[in-house]
Amino acid sequence: MTVGSKLHKTLASLRSAKADMETFAMETKDQNAQQLFSSTAKQLENAVNSISQRTNSIEQQEPQYKEKQNLQGQSTMQSSTNLQNSTMGNAGARNAQGTKGKNKKRK
Repeated sequence: MTVGSKLHKTLASLRSAKADMETFAMETKDQNAQQLFSSTAKQLENAVNSISQRTNSIEQQEPQYKEKQNLQGQSTMQSSTNLQNSTMGNAGARNAQGTKGKNKKRK
């Protein structure tokens, strides 16, 4: 796992924690707890912004990270295409068999 991918994972976790804090702030009736949760959400937002900037910098310094992401995207698209083709091929074979069966019954 590259530094860039680790940072992306960390960013996702921080965004999730921020959303949780915002939810807790809205759901609680305790004013002190609301302030605590809101303050924590703001701190997490600052961390997200800082780490996002660092992530962008790392990605520019690690061209292989971008390359891996592109290759993974291409691999995912190819896998999806293969799956669609195999599914359509199976459906086509079933339809062809179904047609033969129907033609035999008509005769």
